Amino acid sequence: MEFLSPLRYPGGKAKVADFVQCLIKENALLDGTYVEPYVGGGSVALSLLFNEYVSDIYINDK
Repeated sequence: MEFLSPLRYPGGKAKVADFVQCLIKENALLDGTYVEPYVGGGSVALSLLFNEYVSDIYINDK
């Protein structure tokens, strides 16, 4: 069975890392915990942690 995705290129969340950082900052969520159930390459989670937007990350991938 073929599945169609509404996304042009599924995966590769690195392009949204800046957007997520902006959301966290604008909503005063700094130093919180970021949870990502489908981490893939981990670019967003690691970017948030290394740039000190969050204090903890919990990641998982199947």
